Amino acid sequence: MALLSEEVELDEEFLALVGKAVVALAQERRPLSYDALCSRLCGLADSADDDELVINCWRARQLLKNSVRLIK
Repeated sequence: MALLSEEVELDEEFLALVGKAVVALAQERRPLSYDALCSRLCGLADSADDDELVINCWRARQLLKNSVRLIK
């Protein structure tokens, strides 16, 4: 089980986007993994019509990446 930094745990936008990614992976019956989450966040950014959503998706991906590094 992975632990997230306190900064990430309190970031509502991050949690919402990761939640969307998890739901999308579950609907596709894909296994949940770090790589799959990052890929899905990139997909959300690519399909976003709103520049702010694109930025938030990339930021969420970076926060996820940084949190995983903290755990290792």
